[in-house]
Amino acid sequence: MTRSKRKFVVVDQSISELGGHHYEYAVRVLAAAREDGLDARLVTNKRLSASLAPDFPVLPIYEFGYWDRPLRLGPWVIRSFPPPGSIKALRRTAYAAYLGIATIAQRLSGWASAKRRRSDRPDLEVSRREVFSGGQASVREFLRPLVTALRFAAGGAQFFGLNATKIRQFERDTLQMIGALGLSTGDIVFVPTLSEAELLGLGRAIASCRPEDRIDWHLLFRRPPVPSRAAYARSADAKRVQVRKCLATFAQATEGHRVRFYTDTDPLSRLYNDLGVVRFDTLPIPVPPSFGHSRDSERALAVPTILFAGDARVEKGFQLLPSLVEHLKRESPAGLSPRFIIQSNFSVPGGEPAAARARRELRSHAKNGVRLIDEPLQPDAYCAIFHASDISLIPYDPLEYRARSSGVFAESVAAGLVTIVPSGTWMAAQLDAPIAAYHRSVVAEFRHVEACLGPALASPNGTRSHSLDVPAETRADHL
Repeated sequence: MTRSKRKFVVVDQSISELGGHHYEYAVRVLAAAREDGLDARLVTNKRLSASLAPDFPVLPIYEFGYWDRPLRLGPWVIRSFPPPGSIKALRRTAYAAYLGIATIAQRLSGWASAKRRRSDRPDLEVSRREVFSGGQASVREFLRPLVTALRFAAGGAQFFGLNATKIRQFERDTLQMIGALGLSTGDIVFVPTLSEAELLGLGRAIASCRPEDRIDWHLLFRRPPVPSRAAYARSADAKRVQVRKCLATFAQATEGHRVRFYTDTDPLSRLYNDLGVVRFDTLPIPVPPSFGHSRDSERALAVPTILFAGDARVEKGFQLLPSLVEHLKRESPAGLSPRFIIQSNFSVPGGEPAAARARRELRSHAKNGVRLIDEPLQPDAYCAIFHASDISLIPYDPLEYRARSSGVFAESVAAGLVTIVPSGTWMAAQLDAPIAAYHRSVVAEFRHVEACLGPALASPNGTRSHSLDVPAETRADHL
């Protein structure tokens, strides 16, 4: 009796609909696995309806997605804390409580005199602006130390202050998945997105299995171990210690099991390897052949189409789009304003406040050369918007994306679009070699350009020297 095909399972707990980058990534990997003769399966969030009939067998099983921050109150679980749209109200409430406590403390201590109160008012105002301004951390970051302390007090010390509800639920869902699929020797499980809390839950689930079952686990991390946002500057060391402890706990729990770790850029792999716990390797970004096509050289570029694709998030610069659209339309010659295709969906219900506000502003341009698509697209429709565009705009936060990859970037380059990326990032480094090669071709054809403008032919991302020579270590093999 011959054994059935080996299973190749992609687990993405955030997929709740057919479309978007999580789904695109999953189906591209599954298609490659199917071509290699494996039994390709997809495990998703339980909110995905089985009636949608995706391209691969689906098991909707996971309770929480990557972005969910569940809060358990007795028998009830709030999926995300704080609820979208409540940040401003919570800031005001927290500040009011802060002022009340400060006032009571001053009166009880007897330190406050009339003169002192007058001199302290500006300080209180400065403090209010510094702590609660929109440019600082969200209320979740402000309340993080309190929430962490409460979790430790509630017995969550074993989870290093992480979300115990999410950890235990991820463990239960993973064990249910293993049983439902009947995973056994030689089967492969690939998890392309994981948080620290989910990693701990996964480790507890794998530890419940027998090492002799020989299931292969492959885990991909797409974000740096320590966020680069200014809000994390003071807690960077503590965050690094937390991630190191999570990896060490996972490694200890899964000793004897077959587990490999990855990121999708070399700089990101170095950041994780510097933690010195487990080895991380680099996986390429999957882009299907459908994105590559011959662009019409006769296509009129007098009125280009600019594309912004991906999640509507602040770290991706979505809030910058309204002012950019207005500026380009105001400064462009009459009748030559660029067209825009903006395909962005919220990663959390209601979206971040700044992103939600930007979407409302963009709707006012809908009849003025702006095509706004606020939902995930099916693969063919998603690929079509790249073919219909000339320029891909990727105004991501350069700190957040210094070492991170971007699926939109890889798709844009594969589609032959002019791709605008933030300087000093992994994306910009990938463009160094091809742009320098183009510069060399210009110099070879027009020698007088080299004589007159040689020093001005600088590397486009502003991080390399003003030279046409490309360093030997420059790599573009991820494209």
